[in-house]
Amino acid sequence: MEIINNIFRKIKNDNSVWGNYTLELTLDALLEIYLAGGDAKYKKYVESVMLKRKIKPEDNIPYESQPFGHLNYNLYLAANDARIASAFIEESKKYFKEVPRSKDGLVLHEHKKNKPPKVLIDSFQDYAARMARTGKLTGDISFFNECAEQFRLHRNLLRSNETGLWHQGRGWENNPESISPGAWSRGQGWILKGLIDSLDVLPEGSNEFLELKKYLDELIEALLKVQDKNGMWHVLPDLNHEQSAPETSGTALICRAFFKAYHNNWTTDENVLISAEKAFKAIGKLVDEAGTVRKACVGPGPLNNNFRKKYFGSKFEECEAHGKFAVLYACAAKGFNN
Repeated sequence: MEIINNIFRKIKNDNSVWGNYTLELTLDALLEIYLAGGDAKYKKYVESVMLKRKIKPEDNIPYESQPFGHLNYNLYLAANDARIASAFIEESKKYFKEVPRSKDGLVLHEHKKNKPPKVLIDSFQDYAARMARTGKLTGDISFFNECAEQFRLHRNLLRSNETGLWHQGRGWENNPESISPGAWSRGQGWILKGLIDSLDVLPEGSNEFLELKKYLDELIEALLKVQDKNGMWHVLPDLNHEQSAPETSGTALICRAFFKAYHNNWTTDENVLISAEKAFKAIGKLVDEAGTVRKACVGPGPLNNNFRKKYFGSKFEECEAHGKFAVLYACAAKGFNN
């Protein structure tokens, strides 16, 4: 696809070896494209980055350095190297033991700038998917149980009964019980990413699989209601379209989930495929020949009441780092044979 080539050219020109989590997710998305049937050059590029980092297959990649994604799992799938899997398993076990938890059992996101730790869907979805993948690699069903339990706890706390969309977290405005207001486009994409990545490895028909599929179905239903006529989701999807701008990263992550849900037969609703195709066409228009992804929003920062005001009628900067990986994930999910 030309979209992939344009973004990949930009990535190579940037020639970044180290960066924050958006770079890790961009590299992970390139591996997902390769695994979906894309060119081997994407795998070779990621491997060249790891070589420049002097990271060997048997090296543990600290979970703290991958707060919203874990690149080494797709590295294992791409290279089929048992050493990568062993290192991933050991780091997952460490994460399970060390992750801070709230009194009511939810895993917490710990960041030096935002203490104490808080409930945050961005990081929780990755932790849950990591547990599911560790269960797949080890055959230890306790990891499947942990994945499902964390989704259950977070859903019961953060899902809006009114809209079916998810709040971003809990613990802002100096109040440990304060839940962030409203919904956010990329936040819905994060939840879907964790659900999809978990369902990919959970035993089909297991209690954990059926539970997460239920959560996927209900979020898909909620999101179908708020997609705009052009195929985009807006940065504040629980409000009228006129109140906030269409947003690329959330749209792309939702698009990815819709494609994967349909192609994996987790849903047979043709409207899900139609929605995904509309979204993909829309985001394709927002990637130029230089690989710039337009209309992706920055992170919301502290999720207090100013969070919603920040995005009312917003126009987003060019080249926001969250746009590249989200669009690449959508390309991988669309695939190369449909």
